[in-house]
Amino acid sequence: MTEFNNNTSKSLAVVTGGSRGIGKALCLSLANQGVDVLAIGRDKSKLEEMQACAPDAIRYCVADLSHTEQWGKVVESVGDDKVSYLIHNAAKLGAVCEMNNLELQEWREVFTLNTEAPLFLTQLLLPQFTQSARVLFVTSGAASYPLSGFGAYCCSKAAMDMVKKTLAADLEHQSIALSSILPGMVDTNMQQEIRNQDSQRFPVVELFKEAQSSGQLLTSEIVADFMTWLLTRVDTTTFKSTDWDITNKEQLAYWEAQAQQA
Repeated sequence: MTEFNNNTSKSLAVVTGGSRGIGKALCLSLANQGVDVLAIGRDKSKLEEMQACAPDAIRYCVADLSHTEQWGKVVESVGDDKVSYLIHNAAKLGAVCEMNNLELQEWREVFTLNTEAPLFLTQLLLPQFTQSARVLFVTSGAASYPLSGFGAYCCSKAAMDMVKKTLAADLEHQSIALSSILPGMVDTNMQQEIRNQDSQRFPVVELFKEAQSSGQLLTSEIVADFMTWLLTRVDTTTFKSTDWDITNKEQLAYWEAQAQQA
């Protein structure tokens, strides 16, 4: 594999869900590699705290992407800059209940953030993309495996995966590269939210508690470093040729070997 380097002067990365967890760690990891970052999030204080760690590289936009009228804030914050990397990381679990009890408004809010925002933010920012821009979708095992109690989340992530695949087909004639990353089980606020669920409403909650107590959870920093390598170092053909999975032993071994050579 040939290493990739997007040297179109300064590269701008737009990271949704950038105030905490994987998103925060990714913003800091990209900034450490000399990439300018626009972090999108709802919590201004968390965004300010993160920006203070790399004030010359990171700026932020306060926006709740589960509300369609706020998508325009991202475009305004990008301004005339050119986007080299767009990372769709923001997501919400939604109400924990069986599908037959799920309310329409909750369903729509989950789909707006998890599925619609990645599609339409990509569409809105397309004119600002550099010639070799990359779009990375953060997916979940729940896209392939139904979890009782998390129906809206599972369905929205499955739909997002198809959004990525269809967009990739539609944009194949352009030099824009799209891919997805399965980060595995990561020690984030979302994982804590899952572990706090009642076992009667979410029957497999004990599996998530066991993963945490036995030390199986990855840190956000490890996942972010993998994503930064994927975005900035992997050649374009390889980047878009597969759906990436940090728990895949072959992909993980290749990353670790490249890191040792750097």
